[in-house]
Amino acid sequence: MSDHQQRRILEVIQGLNYEFSEFTLPHFIAYLVKLRQRPIILQAIPLEEEIHGIWLQVPHADYVLYNWNDHPLHQVHNVLHEIGHILLDHPCYPIPEILPPELLAKLNGISIVQMRGQFRLVEPVRPDDEREAEMFVRELQRKIMFADRLDELARPTSSISAIERYTRNLGYHG
Repeated sequence: MSDHQQRRILEVIQGLNYEFSEFTLPHFIAYLVKLRQRPIILQAIPLEEEIHGIWLQVPHADYVLYNWNDHPLHQVHNVLHEIGHILLDHPCYPIPEILPPELLAKLNGISIVQMRGQFRLVEPVRPDDEREAEMFVRELQRKIMFADRLDELARPTSSISAIERYTRNLGYHG
């Protein structure tokens, strides 16, 4: 990672003006939606083992799809990785050209006519973008850790605070 890329990532994160002492994944996503004035829709789907996350850009929203077979901690990492692609303004490609037909079939309900995106493989298509998105996640994690919110990366939360202590141990992914 070059110094230029490192500076760029830090500038993007600082430019968010996000208060990391309030971090939870849902809060962070809601903040980005409000800041960007564009929906970000998170969806767990069954993906092949080598595909960890997909960012799909359509005219009205950004979809972040993540592998529901991955460990919850890895899922959060993958969501933040795809958010990195979005915020770092990485290029997207026509989805029908880069995704295999069997994966396209899993995306039913999402029109692929104008869909563009990136997807995360073990062997990435654009290694520089993947490294940059990974560095973005590391910098976010550092900010989250210094804000004493690292716990929020490792456990799912409930929108109903009164039952969170019960759902936390049940594997609830709400």
